[in-house]
Amino acid sequence: PPSHKKRRSEEFDEAEVFTKSEIRKFIKSFRKFGPSAKRLKDIGRDAGMSASVPELEALLDILHRKCSEAEAYATNHDGTQKKNTSILLGGCSFSTSQLTQRENLLNNLGHLPEKPKDRIAWRIDKKTKPTGWDLEWGLEEDSMLLIGVYEHGLGSWDKIISDAKLNLADKVFPSDSEGKPRQEHLQTRAEYLLKNLPKLTTKSPTKAPKKKEKREKKKKKEPDEDIREYFEEKPAKSKRTKRTKKKEEEEEEEPAEGKPAEAECSDVVFKKCKEMMRPVRKTLRMLENPKDDADTEEQLRQTKSHLLTIGQQIEKNCEGKSEEWVKEWTENLWVFVSQFTPIGSKQLKKLYNKAVRQSSESQTKTSKKRKR
Repeated sequence: PPSHKKRRSEEFDEAEVFTKSEIRKFIKSFRKFGPSAKRLKDIGRDAGMSASVPELEALLDILHRKCSEAEAYATNHDGTQKKNTSILLGGCSFSTSQLTQRENLLNNLGHLPEKPKDRIAWRIDKKTKPTGWDLEWGLEEDSMLLIGVYEHGLGSWDKIISDAKLNLADKVFPSDSEGKPRQEHLQTRAEYLLKNLPKLTTKSPTKAPKKKEKREKKKKKEPDEDIREYFEEKPAKSKRTKRTKKKEEEEEEEPAEGKPAEAECSDVVFKKCKEMMRPVRKTLRMLENPKDDADTEEQLRQTKSHLLTIGQQIEKNCEGKSEEWVKEWTENLWVFVSQFTPIGSKQLKKLYNKAVRQSSESQTKTSKKRKR
C-alpha cells in the first residue's frame, strides 16, 4: 500500500546522513560492546566512524525505536512473536531478534566496574560450570575473559588473547590445533558467562570493607518521631512566593535537606510538576495550611492522610513509565510537594510509605474481624 511505501521511505531518510558501509560497521561494533548507551565512543572507534557521540546517540535511538516498532508489529494476539522480523536502517536490513538478544546479553557487562583500575581487580565470586578443556581454566580465567570482552569487544579474540594484563595467551590453543580451548570455544564460554553474569556476582570487590566503629550507632528514628519534632517546634507556615532571583541565589548557597538544588532552580521542572499534581491541589493547600488548634498527634494524622492522597497521585503519574523516568520524577514530585511544608522531601516520602503500610495493616485487621 502507498502508506507502507511512505513509511519505509521516511525510515530511510532518518539515517541517510550515514552511508550503508558506515551503518553496517556500526551494527557490527554494536554487537560487540555493551551497555551500548554508555559505550558509543568505543563503538564508533571500533567501527572507524568519524561521527560525534551525539550523532551516534541519534542513530542508536533510531535503531532502538525501529526494533521496538518491529517487535510490536510482529506480536500476535496471543502474545507470541512472528519469526524472522527485520528492520530497515539506512537501506540496510537487520534481524530484530538478533539485535535485541545480543544487546540484552551485552548489557550485563554493566556489572563490571567502569574505571580501568577497578575493573582489572574485579572477579567473579560464584562457582561456574566446568569447561572440560585440555588446559586448566577457573574463575580467574573466566573473570579475565569478561574483562577482555568489555575492553576489546565480544569476538575480538586476537586482541583479548594478546592483551598482556589478561594473561590468557598461554591458556588458548592456536586455531589450527585440536586442543581446547580455541577461539570458537571462547565465544561459547563468553556467551554463557554473560548470560549468567547477574547470578555470578553478588558483591563489588573494589569497595574496601568498612571499619567497625567503636562507638555505638545512634538508634534510627522512625519517620513519625522526626515529623513530631517539626510540629512541636511549631515552624512558620510555608509561604510560596514568586521565584525571584534573590531566592534562587539563596537556595543555591544553602539548599534545604532532601531538596536537590537543581530541581528547585529549574522552572521547567517546577511547572511540569505543578501540572502533574493539579488534581490534588486542594490537598496541597491543606498540607500547607494545617489547623492551628490541632495538637501534635492530630496534625500528624492529618499530614498522613494528605500524603496518602498526594502519594497516590504521584504513583498514578508514574504508571506505564520507564524505571529511569519513575526514579527521576518521583524525586522531583516529592521535592515539589515539600514546597508546601517545612518538612523535607525525603521525610515526606518516608512518612507516606509508613502511612501506606499502616493503612494496609488496618484493612487486613478489619477484614479478619468481619470473617469472624
